[in-house]
Amino acid sequence: TFDQVWPHIQMFYTPGRIVTAHNAPFDVSVMRLTLDRYGIAAPRYQVIDTVKTSRQFLPKLPNHRLDTVSAALHIPLEHHHNALADSYACARILIAENEHFGEARIKSMMKLSKAG
Repeated sequence: TFDQVWPHIQMFYTPGRIVTAHNAPFDVSVMRLTLDRYGIAAPRYQVIDTVKTSRQFLPKLPNHRLDTVSAALHIPLEHHHNALADSYACARILIAENEHFGEARIKSMMKLSKAG
């Protein structure tokens, strides 16, 4: 169950770490609800949404779905909707955007999650 997994992953959810997600508001809300369900205080952590970054940096794409953005940046996404494949693609999107558009622009789009 989640309360058994949390001690092994909570180190990634700190203000000093960046959590990257494609459509981050959804993932942040699921994390918050799950933590609440298990009576675990929600930590503060940095979040960046690659939907938001791709809309900013790649405005001419027909849409900003994960597979579309991945294809535009030549990032392989062989098993779309597989958690590991989607996570890898999301990370590669952020890395590519950082390389092309610079760290300062990426940092300006990060948010600090609200504590629970």
